[in-house]
Amino acid sequence: MDSPYEPFDPFAEDPEGDFIVDDYLRSKGWSEFFGIGGDNAVMSIHSWTRTVDDQQEFLLSVNDLAQGSPFLKVRSFPDLMDLLARWSPVVQAANVVSLLEDVNTHWLSGDGFIERIAAKASYGAEIVRPQMQADLSRRRERASAQREMLRQQRAQAN
Repeated sequence: MDSPYEPFDPFAEDPEGDFIVDDYLRSKGWSEFFGIGGDNAVMSIHSWTRTVDDQQEFLLSVNDLAQGSPFLKVRSFPDLMDLLARWSPVVQAANVVSLLEDVNTHWLSGDGFIERIAAKASYGAEIVRPQMQADLSRRRERASAQREMLRQQRAQAN
């Protein structure tokens, strides 16, 4: 049986080019499609799609912080989803292990996960809490008004 994917070099037309990958792929008709793991993730999967001669095709790569895999051209959406289902656990595990390593370090880092959570909590306590309290107060007022309206409706019905 033929493989549903094959190695593909999207840069074959411009092997010596100095370009940003996403910009280059867009210039060749590809658009970002689906990904697992963002730009700051220690490992991620990215896919792109384009239509050629009324056929949708997909491109996939796996990246870590240091490098990316060769690109794979994938024949169909189900085949793309099959690859993602098989490879996503690797991406998830790599990111969870990185997170746990970050949590277990004994020093502070300007870009550490725990430090970012602490900064967000501190920011939230100063900036977001008053908004949350005002929202809660408005919800309580609405609930009280609804209860009063129901009480009046019941009183009129009797």
